[in-house]
Amino acid sequence: MQKPNQKQRYSLTVSFFISLLLMSLSLPSAARAQSTAPGSYTFEECDQVDEASLRDELNRITQTVVADEQGRLDVVGIVNRHWRDMGMDLKVDSAVNDAIDLVRSDTGFWERIWSGWAPSKAEELATRVAKEAFGSDGFASRFEELSTLVADDIVEEIRLVTAKSASSALICVQEFIGGRFSKTLTVELNRQIEADLELLKLDPDTDQNFLDILEIHSNLAGGVAVVIGTQIGVAIVKRLTSIVTRNIIATILSRILGSIVVTGIPFVGWIVGGALVVIDLYNSRDGALPFIQDSFQEDTVKTEMQEWMAEAVGEGLRLEMPTLARNVADSAFSQWQDFRRKFARVLALSETNPRFKQILDFTEVDQLAKLSELVALVEEYEPDRLEDLLNSGQFEFMQTLPEESLEIFRHSGRSETLISWAELASDLIVKVVQHQLYLVSEAADFVDRDALENVLGLEDETAIRKSMSLNSEEREALLALTLESARSLLLGDLNTDQLSLIAATYLKALSPQDAEFLASSVLNNPALISLLESETVQNALLQSQNLQAALRFLSEGTDREQWPGRIFQVLEDLGPVLSGDVSWLLFWVKNGTTISNPRNLLSILGGLLLLFLILKIAWGRRRTEVNVTVNVPDHREADRDRK
Repeated sequence: MQKPNQKQRYSLTVSFFISLLLMSLSLPSAARAQSTAPGSYTFEECDQVDEASLRDELNRITQTVVADEQGRLDVVGIVNRHWRDMGMDLKVDSAVNDAIDLVRSDTGFWERIWSGWAPSKAEELATRVAKEAFGSDGFASRFEELSTLVADDIVEEIRLVTAKSASSALICVQEFIGGRFSKTLTVELNRQIEADLELLKLDPDTDQNFLDILEIHSNLAGGVAVVIGTQIGVAIVKRLTSIVTRNIIATILSRILGSIVVTGIPFVGWIVGGALVVIDLYNSRDGALPFIQDSFQEDTVKTEMQEWMAEAVGEGLRLEMPTLARNVADSAFSQWQDFRRKFARVLALSETNPRFKQILDFTEVDQLAKLSELVALVEEYEPDRLEDLLNSGQFEFMQTLPEESLEIFRHSGRSETLISWAELASDLIVKVVQHQLYLVSEAADFVDRDALENVLGLEDETAIRKSMSLNSEEREALLALTLESARSLLLGDLNTDQLSLIAATYLKALSPQDAEFLASSVLNNPALISLLESETVQNALLQSQNLQAALRFLSEGTDREQWPGRIFQVLEDLGPVLSGDVSWLLFWVKNGTTISNPRNLLSILGGLLLLFLILKIAWGRRRTEVNVTVNVPDHREADRDRK
């Protein structure tokens, strides 16, 4: 029998270890046969599904989509690419070398020699090398890094899967709403999703790159507005990284150790004469370690590791993806629940009232919130009238009004109040609300729309409120003034009674020019109002031939309250009276109190006497200084003429 040489023994050992490492665990065929995807689903069923079963149907859809999409993930390709990019072959070789060195240093010479002949010793060394190489923290950290890269690389794929599954779920919700309630509500749900997307775009924490990816998939429900569930995908990827790292290290170590223990190590040497033993001792002083080292560094081993890692990733996905699908379904169902809470009564009425459903179907989506608010108001204040309002068309009429006008309903609690204001104001209804005119008046307070427009033309809430303290005739007379004059009077210091007096007594009776002059006089001299309140003054002014002169007369000097200012004012006021522009009656009204005072009267008489003396002296002096030339005819010339 030919004795095998060292090279043959080496080849034999290498082949043996390769055969051990090629033993990879796979899922039993029976288990694979049981793993079947959920049945196909048609969205047409969603418009007929019972609400109590909606969550289950959503989960069924998302599980189907996730299972289909998961099967398209090229996990093996991703693992292999990152394995190459990280240079994992060299890292495995380095880990094995370090383990061999460590085991060699801890193993005695004869013990190493014996490992080349004793299977149990070879198995022991192989186990120690495997644990040191593939169970060390350093080796685990490298695979953790690799796992992170792999997980990060499939994160977009997983997030896209969640987006697709969420899209399918939301399509089902939309079909459910549209078929059971109204297409208008379907559009509203989509609008809300789009609004959520816009908020995500503005959020600095949002991954804008992923939004760009979603925009490519324009077939997703609501355009790209199905970001729902993408955060779920990110959370799963984080867990997946930990799972893959833990599973791959455990898999590599357990499979290698398991293969060593179960299969055992055969004799790698033969004792045939002492010469051969001596030669083997010399050439195999490290025993089985070189064979173990070369076996663990074979390309086949590294390929197996990549496959095991892909298995670990696949197993992690298999465990996590159903959870992801359920979470996406729950998120979609949560969207429906939020929607139902927001439009609870609208949804209920659309199911039970055909007339309301007809109105709802023709409602623009941007008016849906107002419709919901109007329903709430009617049911809060006039629950027994909803049916009548719907059948009479009044509900639909109120729905066409601007949303701001509903404030009138909230304040009054009566739909008739809102309707009457709307019929009067028409396009001015928003201004009625803005200036809170409805708080101080009713629509019946205005004779027509023009009267309302005049009040709103004041453009000041205080002025508007004050104008409504007057009756319609007084208000009309006041607002016949220029806008500036009317607003100034209303915003001035005059109280309601004084405004009423001016409007009713004077403004209604005067020409527009005289009315403006009176308003200006009152604004420039507020003290004048005390005189205008006198019935005597009223009669005198209204009968005056020169109203403006009379008003100037009453206004001038009213600020002179102390003697001798009042005395001089009395003397000055005599001029207009003597000229006939002002009646003696107004003179007495203005100056009667001053004149009635004995002291003032003596002063006035003294003043008049002094004035008379001054005038007399001035007149006498004028007469003295006049030179008169008189030509007397000659009598002789007169006689001559007679002859």
